[in-house]
Amino acid sequence: MPFPTADFPADRTPFLIVVDSEKEDFVVQTAKGEMLMKTFEIRDSFGLDNLTLTEKPEPVPKHGQILIKIRAVSLNYRDLLLVKGLYNPKLPLPLIPFSDGAGEVVGVGEGVTRVKTGDRVAGIFMQRWLAGELTA
Repeated sequence: MPFPTADFPADRTPFLIVVDSEKEDFVVQTAKGEMLMKTFEIRDSFGLDNLTLTEKPEPVPKHGQILIKIRAVSLNYRDLLLVKGLYNPKLPLPLIPFSDGAGEVVGVGEGVTRVKTGDRVAGIFMQRWLAGELTA
């Protein structure tokens, strides 16, 4: 299943996909009460045709981790290279191609002190570089 593009003209590729949780059901509950989240992932091999809509158990944040309800995602050139297998073809699959996004913290693991539930956050590509001059 391709990425959702219903809100975009057919002749344009979207740069930003906004997920409106009121319109899209990206978290579903099974008959047994298990919460599942929907993801687009590369399953068995690289390539645009191998992006697959899947359902995974909703994760529980571990020590030092947070759980974010994603509100917006930007798909950039790195993501395209990743999907095509040109960025790092040795990455283990399955893989969710996602470099940049923003959302709301909905769960906090033990030891987390910089954010709390309800905070709005944006991911960064270089996770350990928060400020200042970039060093190796």
